[in-house]
Amino acid sequence: MELTILLPVYNEDKTIIEILTQIKNLNLKINYEVIVINDNSIDETKKLLGLNTHLYSKLINNIENSGKGFCVKKGLEISQGKYVIFQDADLEYDPKEFYKFINLINKFDPDLIIGSIILISSSPNFPFSPAWGFNPDTITLGFLILKSLFKLLYKHFILLNK
Repeated sequence: MELTILLPVYNEDKTIIEILTQIKNLNLKINYEVIVINDNSIDETKKLLGLNTHLYSKLINNIENSGKGFCVKKGLEISQGKYVIFQDADLEYDPKEFYKFINLINKFDPDLIIGSIILISSSPNFPFSPAWGFNPDTITLGFLILKSLFKLLYKHFILLNK
């Protein structure tokens, strides 16, 4: 298995089938699995997942709501992919972006790729955002420190800006 797509979900009955269908319809040209971790949803998410088992490889149903971090950890415990992509179920991120990651995997065999919707700015205030608030045109100092740390830890680190 080359790629695992982890999909932690909680109360996503409005979007779960659409996001899984989008993933299924990708022509990834790579051996992959989709692991859905249902965090004890109280809406129709669990029922919809049960009726659409063809859209994913593995399903974990948590007994109690334990949070996204717990779900990711549980998914990682059973994942078989050399690489892992985390995909939210709320349609905020387009699975078509997976192609960018796969191209980078094929080209560089990186240890880590981080996708970001934060764009780097040429603003004179860069990397600080005005009034300590989030400014989508800049990157925070904390982000730059994290990026530097990853560069030290991983031989091939790639930051992919959307």
